[in-house]
Amino acid sequence: DKGPCLEAIVADLADEIAYNNHDIDDGLSSGMISPKDLTEVRLWQEPYEEVCSEFKDADFKVKKYQTVLRIINRQATDLIKNTFSILEDRGIKTVNDVREFGKEAAAFSPEMVEMNKEMKKCLMTKLYNHNRVLRMAYKAERIITELFKVYEKKPEILPAHYFSEIGRVGKMRLICDYIAGMTDRFALDEYKKLFDPYEKV
Repeated sequence: DKGPCLEAIVADLADEIAYNNHDIDDGLSSGMISPKDLTEVRLWQEPYEEVCSEFKDADFKVKKYQTVLRIINRQATDLIKNTFSILEDRGIKTVNDVREFGKEAAAFSPEMVEMNKEMKKCLMTKLYNHNRVLRMAYKAERIITELFKVYEKKPEILPAHYFSEIGRVGKMRLICDYIAGMTDRFALDEYKKLFDPYEKV
């Protein structure tokens, strides 16, 4: 019934920083979002204006890279400072103190929480619901579903070291774990091997 340890909370928040900034970078690189779409997002706009002033003659690729770096730095710095304040203010000194206190033992400042909300709202509206993203998500869902069906029907086609664990963990869990460990590229290659008659297995 206790909360997670500090490392787990921080890892979760670090993932959030990485994913959001990766998505901004990808969205801008792919042309699915533009700097204009981000003008109301303070977390983007403030560092972007700084970068444009500092690197006047640089091309957009450089400006984008520098802006994303500054966003990551702002978020990480905010998280570190605010977490130290929480630990100090609440007298949290041990792992047990952290677990008793709960998930809020590490957190962004209220201002950063609001700025993150603005960014997520923009990403949801402009990127995650973009027709190209929705098409890719549909394709990914189809590939994973078909892989799962094949492994469920013929689990012996799994790699031998995986298949040997089937009695210990159960078929469904084994298949889920195997698919969860795939990179995008590996899943696509596996799909081709299993469904394209001209692809070598």
